[in-house]
Amino acid sequence: MSLKARRVVIELSLAILRDACEQPERPDREDAGLRLALRCLMGAGVDKAALSAFWEAVSAEVDIGRRHGVERAYEAVRCAVRVTGPGEN
Repeated sequence: MSLKARRVVIELSLAILRDACEQPERPDREDAGLRLALRCLMGAGVDKAALSAFWEAVSAEVDIGRRHGVERAYEAVRCAVRVTGPGEN
């Protein structure tokens, strides 16, 4: 995959995660788009722990503090992409 294509996949994956952050209710655990975005980011070198933290936060049963947890996990993922770069593993 070219560097430009990898960058597009990463940007789209982050946009999907961002959309999940902005939903007032928790997304469906079977949301294929969200799962695919997390998988793509794993392939981009983002630490699995950061992606797992996002998944756990977004699928939390209790809504109290869910949005804050999702925001923090999203920022951790976004920073991990920035540190590793789009083409480095």
